[in-house]
Amino acid sequence: MHTSRTIESASMTLSDGTRLDADVYRPAEAGLHPVLLMRQAYGRRIGTTLSHPHPWWFTDKGYIVVVQDVRGRGTSRGHYDIFVNEAKDGAEAVAWAAGLKGSSGHVGMLGFSYQGSAQLLAAAECPPQLKAIAPAMFGWDVHSGWAYENGAFRLAGNMAWATQVAAETARQTGNAAAFSELYRTHRSLPLLEEVQGLPAYVDRHGGLAHYRRWLEEPAGSVYWHERSPSARSEALSRHCPPALLISGWYDIQLPGVLDAYDLLSAAGRECRLIVGPWAHFTWDRKVGDIDFGADAENRTGLLILRWFDHWLKGEKALDDWAPITLFDMGSSSWRTAARWPTRRLSFVLTGDGSSSVDPQSGGLDTAPPEALPQMEWMVTDPWRPAPAVGGSLVVPAGPLNRAAVDARPDVMTFDTAPFAEPVTMCGRVDLELEVVSEDASFDISCTLSHLFLDGRVYAVGEGYATVTSAHQPKSVAIGLRATCLTIQPGERLRLSLAGACFPTYPVNPGTGVRGELSCLVDARIVATGVAVNGPSRLTLSVV
Repeated sequence: MHTSRTIESASMTLSDGTRLDADVYRPAEAGLHPVLLMRQAYGRRIGTTLSHPHPWWFTDKGYIVVVQDVRGRGTSRGHYDIFVNEAKDGAEAVAWAAGLKGSSGHVGMLGFSYQGSAQLLAAAECPPQLKAIAPAMFGWDVHSGWAYENGAFRLAGNMAWATQVAAETARQTGNAAAFSELYRTHRSLPLLEEVQGLPAYVDRHGGLAHYRRWLEEPAGSVYWHERSPSARSEALSRHCPPALLISGWYDIQLPGVLDAYDLLSAAGRECRLIVGPWAHFTWDRKVGDIDFGADAENRTGLLILRWFDHWLKGEKALDDWAPITLFDMGSSSWRTAARWPTRRLSFVLTGDGSSSVDPQSGGLDTAPPEALPQMEWMVTDPWRPAPAVGGSLVVPAGPLNRAAVDARPDVMTFDTAPFAEPVTMCGRVDLELEVVSEDASFDISCTLSHLFLDGRVYAVGEGYATVTSAHQPKSVAIGLRATCLTIQPGERLRLSLAGACFPTYPVNPGTGVRGELSCLVDARIVATGVAVNGPSRLTLSVV
């Protein structure tokens, strides 16, 4: 144990003349050491301690740790524009870190969320000194996996993050009044103003960093392409360094992390995947209402250390480390696998037309029903939209008992029969619905839940979509978030369908205008029909 430690300040100059500042943490032992580089967008002294051990912990294990403010953040110079400079700047930062005094020349990158995306963007540039990465809970496709989901704008999350980014800019420029307003607003977002996604403070603060651009930029544009690691799939498939990917079942970024793993694994790249029961914040055994036990405690620091010890120091072979390591939220234990299971289990949505008011009428059946196909109807009133409760897209995220929400008359529920024996779901969840509505547009919020014997109901997977032009029955495919859950005898699964999930997403006005750009006064009562007894089905991956 070292009683006195000194953090060095160091700066580098990018090829365009911009200065980037960093903190350098050094081990006490003399000699050459590999470097762990974290590129921070939230102030380098935080060191991603929300999820990772403090940098000094890594120095005790024989690493130089560099935590650098990205361009335009902290004390680094230049203009901050989310993600757009992280590929080239990151590659240059890797080369600079490799040349630091005492460096062995081998560099690894670590960090979660923004810092995770920055690793993949830099890795796509193929800096030769970068020997391994450990990105966690990162954005993969910034448009379809972060800003939007199946055409629906992630209202509360997008507004909250943009407010935080804008507040940091105000702090940097010394605008105390703007910072104070944004700080207060972040803690009580104005989500009920005239235009749902454009409260007055957005334009009062110059468009709220990237927020207005996210509202206006069309899907598939260069803007989204140059900011998304997914747009560099070809480069990453060819030369991504060994990658340890980490996520949580209640992490907002889980689908993108799984997509990245599938890409790298299929390309034959060296990679491992770990998914715990965690939310984006924080990684702990207690998530939402549930204590998942001692096995769920965050020990990823030791795994990250082992990863870098092997790839940066040549130590500790990884032969016993399975490609996929997942936390089973039903058995509260870890499972390992070489690949995702291929077995699929399908359930047909069944009902008699009263599933929104009679919780016993809607079912999920593995056998084809004898009843004829018919419509179940859900009616969404913008005056009292179905609220977001639990899951991965609320703050705080995690399993929260949603029994009261499921009892609302604007929510339809479909339950399995009690399971006779244990069944382990593991992997992606797919939902195919046949829907119809006389309105120009509507939303569908889908939640797969675990029903306990005592009546508690906890979300284990969610999906959301905006649907247009469904005046005639229309098939809609919605991917729900993946999960790993062993259902015990007597327990059930439930699929809940609603026309809103507010304020995670804006209320769809039913007029064809995007919810985030619509006036609340124009919102209609929307009736949506879902075909049951044949056309609509839920499909799970099972072990």
